[in-house]
Amino acid sequence: METFKNIVAFTFSGNGDLGKEFVKLLEEKYQAVFQDQSTYGIPNIDLVESDIETLCLKVLDGNNYNYNKDDKVRLFKPIEKSRIIMYEIKPYCVQSKDNFYDRELRNMQSLTQKIEKNK
Repeated sequence: METFKNIVAFTFSGNGDLGKEFVKLLEEKYQAVFQDQSTYGIPNIDLVESDIETLCLKVLDGNNYNYNKDDKVRLFKPIEKSRIIMYEIKPYCVQSKDNFYDRELRNMQSLTQKIEKNK
């Protein structure tokens, strides 16, 4: 934590493309630095939970991905010299609360696109 303002770790079950999009946005927006498989350090920006929630929704733009109930993003922040705090964000819940990213509508759009391609 001495090198970074925050650390972001995530688990997206069953959709590697969703993880790639998440990483891409993390790197572009926050200059995230790869640490381990799905863990990235944020060097210069002090993130809050709402930043991660916004990022989770932004990942959904331009595609038909949906989050699973088991998906998690964890935000680690230092609170004192030798202590950190962890916030757990559940992207599924974030997506479910936002009408623009309505899961049922996105599923229907995805199904419609698949049917159109198969004609």
